[in-house]
Parts: sequence; C-alpha cells; structure tokens
Amino acid sequence: MPRKKLTPTEEQRSLKTLLKYYKEEIFRGRLEADAKVGKTMLDMACDGQTPVATIHSSKARFGWHDKSVGDVRPAAIPDFIVALEKKAA
Repeated sequence: MPRKKLTPTEEQRSLKTLLKYYKEEIFRGRLEADAKVGKTMLDMACDGQTPVATIHSSKARFGWHDKSVGDVRPAAIPDFIVALEKKAA
C-alpha cells in the first residue's frame, strides 16, 4: 500500500526544519548545480562554436581583460607645491 502524500504544515516548511532534515541535500544540491553549470561553460568554451563562452572563461579563470581604448593616466604629472604661511610679527 503506498504512503499517504505528505501535506506539510507551516512549521514543517520553516528554514529550521528544512535544515534539520535536509541539510545534506541542500548543501550537495548547490554544489552539484554549480558543477553542472561549470562543466557546461567549460564545454562551451572549448568547443570552438561559442566564442563568448571562451572569452568569459579566459577573463574569469586567467584574469585576462580587454585592452583599454586609451591611456587613462594624465599626460604629465603636475608639480606638488607646498606653500608656507609667514608668521605674523
């Protein structure tokens, strides 16, 4: 005879209860999802058909970045001037 379908109460839906009974599943599920997304992204980056994935992977994993259009530093560094006030006599 099959079990009766579970109809959870509000108490059973609480975060405390979920973590008490399903902590392992919640933790493992997130890791498994991240691993699947990572594998798919790696496959896409390596297949040669998805250049956006290759570029993203290169930037994220290897620290590569786009070249800046221009130099953002000033052309010349201005002199640093210190003015001393004269003491009143």
